[in-house]
Amino acid sequence: MVYGIAYCPLENSDSLKALGCADSKVLTEEKRESLFEDLCKNKDYVGWAIEAISPNVICNSMLKR
Repeated sequence: MVYGIAYCPLENSDSLKALGCADSKVLTEEKRESLFEDLCKNKDYVGWAIEAISPNVICNSMLKR
């Protein structure tokens, strides 16, 4: 399982809207790829992080109290 987040300061939210950022479920794969390239060019105000969790960790954690 992979959790991901992208973030930016509120004062740059209009810049994200101008790029066409929206819920990833309503974007085509091509549009997501294009947006990712644009976001990588704007690293000065956009950040991101991921957390990848293996199936073993999930399974073993379910058994804990």
